[in-house]
Amino acid sequence: MELLISMAISLIIIGTLISILGGGIDIFNRSISMEKNIYEGRYALDYISREIRRSKEIYPIEDVNFNINSDNLGFILKMKPYKTSKYDWQYIYYEFSGEKLIRKTKKSDKDNLKDLNNFINSGQNNICENVKSIDGSFYDRERDIINISIKIGNSIEKEFSTSVYTGLKKKDD
Repeated sequence: MELLISMAISLIIIGTLISILGGGIDIFNRSISMEKNIYEGRYALDYISREIRRSKEIYPIEDVNFNINSDNLGFILKMKPYKTSKYDWQYIYYEFSGEKLIRKTKKSDKDNLKDLNNFINSGQNNICENVKSIDGSFYDRERDIINISIKIGNSIEKEFSTSVYTGLKKKDD
């Protein structure tokens, strides 16, 4: 009888320890996921902000006369390529596609966005994953401000946003 009681108490203690350990592992996994989301969100905002500040010209997405993904941040950047290139300009825009924020870039000798015919055969790279929404992102040409808003996360969503003063007015052609 004493052996049966001690085995029952041992099972209760072992069951409790396993529950505590399982809960700790779950909390650990959630914190890793949350840290990854925070890192990716901050990285995306910093990266895009740096490119905006580096731009020579910024165009509202409405100025485009060719088809691009309609789910985008609302602007196209024109800048000099980072490295020496046979092309004079690099045009960049960001689109939301399949839970990813993608940077699309097209190098060109064209000095004007209207002369650029498309972003087909352009380079692209993923800026951020697990993106749920970019609602709230826009380019306000009148105030020279670009607002970037990105919602990231699977089970726990976190929203990142910033406003960048461009200091550039779009030149009238």
